[in-house]
Amino acid sequence: KGLRTRGRGPGAAELKLSPSEDPEAAVANKPSLSVLHDGDRRLLGGVLLFAEDAAELNEKGKERLKTLVPALLGKRNKIEIRGHARRGPLRPGSPFQDPWQLCYARCLSTMKYLEHEGVDPERIRLSQAGTFEPSTTRAEPEKQAQNSRVEVYVLPELAEDLVGTREERAERFKSP
Repeated sequence: KGLRTRGRGPGAAELKLSPSEDPEAAVANKPSLSVLHDGDRRLLGGVLLFAEDAAELNEKGKERLKTLVPALLGKRNKIEIRGHARRGPLRPGSPFQDPWQLCYARCLSTMKYLEHEGVDPERIRLSQAGTFEPSTTRAEPEKQAQNSRVEVYVLPELAEDLVGTREERAERFKSP
């Protein structure tokens, strides 16, 4: 009931709840919207690895982003920067209180680099998975290093599509 494909790219779907199913929607007098992904993230982008407790981009990460930047410039697609951390506690003396802060700092570092290279900041979305979407569950340190990462995705949605209400967007984009 209420699940339908949005047509904006693979895996995107729209879930609408009636006011009786979603009391907050009734109070706000707006339809409720959730976006679901089926895990298919084979879009333009890349993975940047970080040292275990590091949040700053290393030279290899910067070089990887430099190869991606030409494909990003001049486009209007949203870009998602998704931070991840290895499982387990942070090292004693870490400047971060928990893996969530570390993931966010990694995302910020990546975002600032993209902005410095000319990518419009309104196109960028930050998200964190923390320790909950490991690339590997293997315990070996060299395998666990794969979990200290940021993933950069170019999404099928456009920055303009996410600004304002549906009515405001319709007014903004209607032909004169």
